[in-house]
Order: sequence, then C-alpha cells, then structure tokens
Amino acid sequence: MTRAELITSLRNIVNELSTDAGAFLSDTGNVLDFLADAAEIVVLDLVEFMPESFLGSEDISLTAGTSEYSLTSDWIQIYCILKNSNSEIPKPIPYLDNVADLYTKTYVGEKADDPECWYLKGRKIVFSPTPSKNSANYASAWIVKPESASMGENGPTMIPRHAHRLIVYMAAILVGTALGANTARFESLYNYRLKKVRDTIGVQVQNNPKFLNNSILDRLYVSSRDRAFYDTDPFFGR
Repeated sequence: MTRAELITSLRNIVNELSTDAGAFLSDTGNVLDFLADAAEIVVLDLVEFMPESFLGSEDISLTAGTSEYSLTSDWIQIYCILKNSNSEIPKPIPYLDNVADLYTKTYVGEKADDPECWYLKGRKIVFSPTPSKNSANYASAWIVKPESASMGENGPTMIPRHAHRLIVYMAAILVGTALGANTARFESLYNYRLKKVRDTIGVQVQNNPKFLNNSILDRLYVSSRDRAFYDTDPFFGR
C-alpha cells in the first residue's frame, strides 16, 4: 500500500470511532505520525518470526589499534558477523555474549591480525583481540533493519505487502487510545491478520522442511564425516 492508501484506509476505519475522528485526523502530519509509530510496532512483531524479511548487510573495515566500530545503518538486531576471505567461504566470527568471559579470548593489550570474537558495548561492535593491521571490508555484519523513520510516498520498504494492513489496524489502535475509545475491535483485527501473516509469509520458502538449526558455534568446523563415528574437535586428533 502507498502512503496515500494507508492514510485513506486509516481515516475510513477510525471515523467509525467518533464524529470528532475526522477532524482529529485532518492534519496530514498527525496521520503520518500515527502511521510511523504503527509501522515500528508492526516491524517489532514481525521480526520475532520472520527476521529474514528485514535482513541487510554492511561491511566493516578494520583499523589497526581500534577495537570499537559503529554501523552506519540503523539496526534492530545483529544476525551474525562473517569474516570475508578471498576465494574462501565466509566464516562466522564467534559472538561473546558474556563480557565476563573475555579472559578466555585475549590478554590485556593483546593485538592480532584476526580477532577471535566480538561483543557489543552499547551499540558498538567490539573486536577482541584488538586488530593489529588495517583490513578493508574485513567482515560483513548481517543486520535486521527497521522501517525508515519517515515513510515515503510508495509506502513501507521493508514490511511485506500482505502485512501492510497491520499498519492501519495498529494506527487505529493508537488513535483510539488517544481518543479514549474502545479499541477491542481493532485489536481483534490486528491479531487475526498477524496470525495469518505468521502462518503464511512467515515461512516463505517451502521447498525444504524447516528445522531448528544448530548453534552457529557448532557449525564452525565443517566436515563430511559422520558425527556418530568421529569427533571433529582437533583435540582428539592429537
């Protein structure tokens, strides 16, 4: 749906709330504010079960002696960070989710050509050990992106088309709440459509069965050997 279609749909549905609703939404800026807020909420609901629809990537270039890096793109979640190597498969750089365990990965003041792990410090990505040399486009950060803060004329850019009506229903809930009206009917419409979206476009590729994947750390070593008979940990090959 385009921005104009979303505005018209919102006005039509909210006019059922009150005779004052039309005047309340007469200011286009007012309408766009409610729609932008609703779009953010819809993205947060959809990301829970279909983050792949919001994926983007950004390359990170390392600077010698610098461990902290900020992404230029806005992001909700970091899907993974992969090391780029010429003529090689991109390799995941392990994420350290507990900074207290940093002692297992580095010494104080240590530097290395290739960081062993990364962790988050606020919104900054921190590599450890600190990079010892400049490396252009060393890694790619795959991120889950939000909608644009300001909606363009063509409407949402990340939210799939079949989920656009969710923006209208959520905006109606927000407007109704602002007016002190009963929003139960809009909440029912929102939840009904959200379930339909989750059950259909939530799984867009149907040619393969869906299973829970192993932890990314379990996939660091690639081997064709059967795990039932071999242990891929190099410790047992000594």
